[in-house]
Amino acid sequence: MTRLTLLIFLIVETISAGGSATIDHHGLVGFTYTQDDFFVSRAQGSQIANIQIYGWGTLWPYSEGTEKEHDNGAVLDGRVRRSIADGQEVVLTCATAPSTYRKSGRPWNMQERVLNSMEEQYAMRCAQTVSRWRQITRVQVWNELKGYWLGPPENRWDYEGYTRFYNKVYHAVKAARPDVLVGGGYAVLTGGKHPYFDKQYDGVLIDSRAMDAMQYWVRYADGFDAICLDGTFAPNNFVKVTAYFRKLVPGKPIWWSEFYSDDNADMREAMRLIVDDQQPGDVALWWEEKRFGRFNLIQRGVPPALPGRE
Repeated sequence: MTRLTLLIFLIVETISAGGSATIDHHGLVGFTYTQDDFFVSRAQGSQIANIQIYGWGTLWPYSEGTEKEHDNGAVLDGRVRRSIADGQEVVLTCATAPSTYRKSGRPWNMQERVLNSMEEQYAMRCAQTVSRWRQITRVQVWNELKGYWLGPPENRWDYEGYTRFYNKVYHAVKAARPDVLVGGGYAVLTGGKHPYFDKQYDGVLIDSRAMDAMQYWVRYADGFDAICLDGTFAPNNFVKVTAYFRKLVPGKPIWWSEFYSDDNADMREAMRLIVDDQQPGDVALWWEEKRFGRFNLIQRGVPPALPGRE
């Protein structure tokens, strides 16, 4: 799945306007590390860095899985240290797992869930990680419900299984570090024209199967400090979707873990609207991939060539 880089627009437009890349809002804006090891500095507008516990360039920080899957935390440690030295907060996304935790046993199969029998072990590793790297202040549990889709005849997300898994990670992390903020949900909320986009939520047509998963998690999660959102919408619909979830989880921060729109102009507008709508505790994270911009171009303030979304 191809991603457009939102942060590039923010940096380029700010520089071209003759100002700094500092953002004035009540929430936090940041980026996600990927396999390209792309880094956005605080001077360029990033206040929080998102690091995966496994995958997207991070090797498993424990001696489990194949030799090529783990590194005793070398990559994770480097990313945490670099972010902290730059004055940024760190969020850890506890998503995907090495081969020994999954049914297929194949390395780097990112679309598989953790085996039921390995959930406690995985939760323990998440807790160990926030204890080992105490600079981590937030945790997101899983990513886009990967591995939780139930095929025919159910054709829905296994939100019961995800919520059970989430609760184990939540309790383990809170037992180790009560101060760490934990968020979850993180289903893909896609809007548009499709047979399953059959319900409106604050005037926005969204896949009701994803919304069912989010609503179930909200109801049966043992606790959460924020709700994690991920979606592709027309720019003006991001604020509407945020408003819906503010009513669903009153008083809880909204973390846009990922957000996308269809073209460059829409991405600029979506970014502006999300940031303008932020409240205290909210987070907006931008995803970066190599083909949509390289660090040296952004560092010099040179606008990279950005293709449309494939």
